[in-house]
Amino acid sequence: MWEAVWLVLPPNSAERRFVQAVIQLANALLKEKMDRPQAVRRLCVDCRAGLNGASTEVMGIRVASVLERLDALEARIEGDDAL
Repeated sequence: MWEAVWLVLPPNSAERRFVQAVIQLANALLKEKMDRPQAVRRLCVDCRAGLNGASTEVMGIRVASVLERLDALEARIEGDDAL
């Protein structure tokens, strides 16, 4: 669903970068379920880069809420490394 939204957004817009970051986070969560920690890490880096410089809210979604989910995912992956 997010890909369809991403496709119609203006190139290089804040909205397009934000939606791409959300897509990357969703993909990272999928890779976590697939037990692919390296892919999760790479996607988390990409997601964070896409959120960098975003305003407080984009398309009615609080950027902080996406960052909280990203932080939690990164903590789980780092916690798994400690095992």
